Formats: sequence, structure tokens, C-alpha cells
Amino acid sequence: SSDVCSSDLSAPLGPLYPSTPNSLILYESEQDSFHATDNPNGLLPVVVHPHFTLPRPEIDFRGLTDDQKDGIRFMWNSLVREGQGCILGHGMGIGKTLSALSLMMTLLEQKENCRGRMERAVAKILVLTPKSILCVWEKQISDWSPVDRKLEYVVIESGMRRKVAEEHIRSFETDRKEVLLLSYDSFKKYRNFFRDYEEPLELAICDEAHYLKNAKAQRTLALGSYELDDGSGRQRTIKTLIGLTGTPYQNNEDELCSLVNFFRPNCLPANTPQLLKELRSADNAMNTKKTDAEKRAAKMRAHDLRQHLHPYFKPVIHYRSAQVRGVDKHELIVCVRLEKDTQYKMYTALTDSVQFKELFFYTKLDILRKLCIHPEYAYKQIQKTPTLAALGQMFAEDIVGMQGINFPDAGKLHFVAQLLTDIFVTSEAKDEKVVVVSYSVEHLGRMKDACDHFVVGRGLLDFKCIMLTGTDPEAARRTTLAKFNSNGEGIRILLLSSEAGGQGLDLTAANHLILMDPGWNPAIDSQIVARVYRKGQKKRSCFVYRLLATNTIDEVMFLNQLTKTEIDKYYKGEEPEVEPQSGYDTKDLTKYHHADGSLTKDMLEKINAGGGLNAGADAKEDDSFERRCFAEELTKSKQYANAAAVPPVLGSLKAAWDHGVTFAFHKFEGDDGSNVYRTLEEILEVSDTEDESDD
Repeated sequence: SSDVCSSDLSAPLGPLYPSTPNSLILYESEQDSFHATDNPNGLLPVVVHPHFTLPRPEIDFRGLTDDQKDGIRFMWNSLVREGQGCILGHGMGIGKTLSALSLMMTLLEQKENCRGRMERAVAKILVLTPKSILCVWEKQISDWSPVDRKLEYVVIESGMRRKVAEEHIRSFETDRKEVLLLSYDSFKKYRNFFRDYEEPLELAICDEAHYLKNAKAQRTLALGSYELDDGSGRQRTIKTLIGLTGTPYQNNEDELCSLVNFFRPNCLPANTPQLLKELRSADNAMNTKKTDAEKRAAKMRAHDLRQHLHPYFKPVIHYRSAQVRGVDKHELIVCVRLEKDTQYKMYTALTDSVQFKELFFYTKLDILRKLCIHPEYAYKQIQKTPTLAALGQMFAEDIVGMQGINFPDAGKLHFVAQLLTDIFVTSEAKDEKVVVVSYSVEHLGRMKDACDHFVVGRGLLDFKCIMLTGTDPEAARRTTLAKFNSNGEGIRILLLSSEAGGQGLDLTAANHLILMDPGWNPAIDSQIVARVYRKGQKKRSCFVYRLLATNTIDEVMFLNQLTKTEIDKYYKGEEPEVEPQSGYDTKDLTKYHHADGSLTKDMLEKINAGGGLNAGADAKEDDSFERRCFAEELTKSKQYANAAAVPPVLGSLKAAWDHGVTFAFHKFEGDDGSNVYRTLEEILEVSDTEDESDD
């Protein structure tokens, strides 16, 4: 980079750190490298501080992993050699924060092509995060700063007095502080103070970078370029940006292109808007009443467009997928029947109603999602909708009878009650902890009352249940997490809102995670799962239960999640032969298909047999695009249609099966990287087969 600072005269002559077998060397000249005796005036190597690369047994740290080292090299090359921003797209739990800290420390001390005395590449670094994880970064900087080289930093707290914050920002340009840590909201609030700097800041690290996926959002605009007062052009507030996110792809290619272009401006082709428009059109064609031939043509066009865009993303995003060694993950997709009286009758009455079908799409969606959680929530929404007044009166008496604490009023709640009974009462494990997640804070409140009632009713007087939502103050949030992760507090259940669970939490004290309701964006669910299934998890097995109300909007949303997940894998390059396609038609959300089985199972079997998700009667046998796309969901998942088929390792699911379960999928990730769970009988059967083949 041409924008470097002058030499630090306090730096010693020669390399700052020795090159050893454990070292991470970011730069070393092949022809003119420094050597203490043979070439003392040679080019100095750039070596990451050994504090980050040497093992530290006292904290169970083995040094940076290979994935982290690759990510640091990628960021260094992008910033120093190319003068460009980039995105570190490593999966949750790999250690993006530590990778960023290692890079920051190196940039603040070293640069390439130095002789004699080392110089630094940058003098000041801004770190931007969501306000909920400011404290996480502050702790990481404090904990990971080497004893012999402490990072000088200042934090703009979200509740800090304005005058104090303004003084910190003004003085940061000239004082000894090297790092300024603040939230996106605070930067937006004080952006004019940064624009008053004599020179733009050289670098910002943007954590949870997907927060910037919308080019028109205020937080994104605040970080972008602005018109100079003299009218001479536009200038960026910060010269270069590096993003950290485990989920660069969120909902669609429009967001991904916006994110990539934000961190590396002008890296996409000039006709990108037209390409995205064609891609949306091709995807939409698969969700309309087109002929099968037209749908196949649309699939081919969508595939070609994604192949065209993919090479532009690769130089900007460094992908790595997380895998937690030493821990098995059992991910269960559990389809649960609606409660047969009020919940089922209300759902079918709504989906058969002409007045309901005429409502705005998102109004229908909101009512049905609430109904899948609990009839009372949907009833409240129905009461606010004038055209549904008559329908609401049909169920008024039933809803009044539901006031208070009662698990059986809703199918998924009824199942969860039995699941918790087995986890805490029936099973032999004594140290299990559970996180229950929902998009509805109102639902969590009812769950809190129900769980407290459940605990007392079963004599579990030493158990406690606590709740954490996105509106909790930061201090309360830290206290809640500390209590839950402590062994001495007796807290066994944490109720967590999806808003609060997306980032900045370490919930490795728990090994059971229950996702009560799906969302449209699978990245949010993935981030929540990574709060539990991550590095630091001490238990041998983690269990993730994704609950879907059978054959309802829940399953429609989940099928669309599968599509987005496959597209994400495509851009990560994990399975380039997979051709991602459009999901199940959301126009069918008003249909209640049938009370048993699973819409997800039916759709996947339809795809595997050769038809598309929305194929008509004339579907051809060679229509294999979606079959290849979703085949992984079948090949990597066990399927259970009854309790007898459920293996002993899933004892809690087996015990709760008769409380409404109609079907279940079981995806497995072994601690050794395997992805197919086998029972002891299956292992012996495979072994016998191998012995026979040897003979």
C-alpha cells in the first residue's frame, strides 16, 4: 500500500520477530532477504507476533489454525499488495476475531520492503461492530494483546455521553491510541467528525459485515463516499474496509453483490444490474404456472448466470466452513402435528377462507406463522383485521379457554414439554442445558411461564429458566450469559429471541438447541446454531431440534431455506456440481396439505424421482437440476416415520415422538468429519460386508 506511516524510531534494527517453524510469515524476499551475518541490510520479513502462533497450554490454545493462517494471508495480500478491501467469510466458530486481531497487530507494526528498521503499514484502525458485541471485542483485545506489545485502544460505548464520545473521536486522529472501537449506530451518529479528519482513516474492520448488505441502509451510506465541500469530487470516509462474516450470502444475489461491491468497489462487471434482473426473472419463472420446458429453460439460464457471477466473488471473499472437532452434531428436523382442536381447525378455516386469501401477502404470512406457534397469537392478529371479524368470532370461546399456562394448546409446545421431560427427568445425564429460540418475544414470555410451571410441576426445584431478548441492556445481557454458562447457578433453560441470538454469544454450556420456528433467512438460524455448536463445546454431542408445524407455512419456509443454503454452498465452492434452484412456491402458503407425514419429505421425494419442486404432470425423467440440488438433503439425512425407527442416541426424540411428531429428518456431523450416522447394527453390517468382499 502506498499509504504507509513513517518509520517507528523506537523499533529495533532487524526483524521484529524471529522466523521459526511455528511462525506465520506474511512476507519474505526470495532474492534479497535479511540475514544477520550474510545480508544485514536485506529486506526484513513480516512475521506475525508469536503470541498468536505459539501454543499456550495454560488456556488450551494451540496456535492459529491453518484456516486462520490462510485467512490472515488473504487479508494481508488484499490490503497491502492489492490496496483493496475484502471479506473474511469464515464459518462461525473458526475464530475470525482472533484472525483480525493478528492482522491488526501486524499492520500496526510492520510492512513489506523495509530495510534496517521496520515500519508500520497503518497507524490507526477503526473496528465497527453491532452494539451487542462491543463488549466481546473489548474483551478479546484486552485478553489477546501480547504482554510486550499492548494494543492502545478506546471504546465508544453505546450509552456514553455525547461530549465524551466526541472528544474521543476528535483526539483519535492525533493521540497515541491505535484502535477505535464503536458500533455501526455510533459511527452513523458521529460520521461528520470522522469526515473532519485531515486525511481519511486508512482501515476499518467491520464485524458482522452482512449488516452492510443493503446499499441504501443508513449504516451503509454512512460508511460510503460523500461529496467534498469544495465540489471537487467524492471521497470515502475510510479508505479500505475489511469485512468479517460467517454468512456473506443471506437471501439473494442482489444482497451479495451489494456487499461485495461495498468492500471492493467496482470489482463487478458493469452489466451486473442487468444480470441480477435476469437472475430474478429466471428464479421467478420456476414459481409460476409455466410449462415444464419453460421451467427447464429458466433453470438453465439461472445456472449460467450464477456461473458467470461466481468468479467475481472469489477474489473478494475468503470462505472456510467450520467444523468442531471432538463433538458430534445431531441436527433434527422434526415435523409436529398442529393441536387437533383449535389450532388445526383455525388453520384450515383460515386457508379455506376467501377473505383470508384476499389479504396482503405478508399479513397472511404473519397470521399463519403466529398460529403455528400458538392459536392465541393468531387470534389477536385476526381481531385487528376487519375482514376476518366473523372468522374470529368462531374461535373466541376456544381462545378464552386458553388463557394461562397450558402446553397442550399448541402442537410444538406440547412436544417441547415432553422433550424437556426426557432431557431433564428421564435421561441419566445430569448436566444437560437447553437453549430455546423463537422469533416471537411474546412466545418466549409464554414459554417462560410454562417452563417455570413445568419445573415446579415435576419437582425440579433446583432448576431455573431465564430469558434473553434483543432489547435487554448490555449489562443485563452479560449477566444473563454469565449465569447460564456457570455451573453453580442452577440455570438449565435459556429462552432466547432470534434477534438476540444471531451474534456475539457463547452458549457452549448448552448442548441442546430447540428452534421453535423457521425464518426466511437460513443464515440467521445458522448463526444461532453456531452459538452452541462451536469451538469450546465440552460435551460429546450436540442436539439441534428444528421444529416445523406439519404441512404448514413452517415447512414452506423451510423448503425455501434449503434453496438459499444450496446457493450459499455453490458460491463457497463446496459443491460446484450442485445447481441451486428456486424453492417451493410461496403462493402455496395458504394451503393446508394434510395432517400427517411431511411436506418437506414429499417435496424431496418428488425431486429425487425426477420432478421439480413445482413440476407439472408432464415432468420429464431427465429433469435432474433440482434433484441434484436437493439430493444431499436425502443422502445425508436419515428419515424416521415412527418412534421405532429412531435410534437410541436420539432417546429424547424417541420418548417425545407420540406427542405429535409425524416425521423427522436426522443430519449428522461426526467429530471425525463423517456425515452419515450409523447405529451399532449398521456398523457391524458394513464391517461384515467388507469382510466378505475381502474374502
